[in-house]
Amino acid sequence: MGLTGSKRRSTKEPDTFKAAGTMFYSDRHVLAAWQGAKRPSPYISGLGGKRNDGESFMETALRETIEELFDVESVPTGLIRELEEIRPQHVDIGKYVNVVYTFDQLVTMLHIMRKHLRTSKLYAKFPLTMSDLILNRRVLDGVEISHLCLLPKVRGVYVHKEFIADIDELIRGNE
Repeated sequence: MGLTGSKRRSTKEPDTFKAAGTMFYSDRHVLAAWQGAKRPSPYISGLGGKRNDGESFMETALRETIEELFDVESVPTGLIRELEEIRPQHVDIGKYVNVVYTFDQLVTMLHIMRKHLRTSKLYAKFPLTMSDLILNRRVLDGVEISHLCLLPKVRGVYVHKEFIADIDELIRGNE
């Protein structure tokens, strides 16, 4: 697949990658995911994962993104092909390939995904906006990504330990 209109930020060949994912952003925010089932320590990360045999980096990035956004086990090949037509803003190539899109492109992708997936157990109604994607997501046990959130697009993101303690207290108060 050509990357017309995109920039590669590395000279490494993409066939050496082990994993790939997507990053979605606006001028001020990036989309992030809570991986609460990760052991030994859950964490916030992006969307992505390990390459399957024979996959291109785009196929891996898009498949992993769809699996994690909608908790599907099998991603239709036609869906991947249709999403590949949306050119990323740029691609960072290394052992992990990061394919970067804007929030507007994600919304376009959601409309394409709905045609192929129709429903998801994580949503009462298939999300077609950023707000619906983040705020209307059901929190279910046993899914890889339970929550989605926005992080500020700044260097050195750090969550203050007192704020984390405040969140823990809020949760204890609601139990």
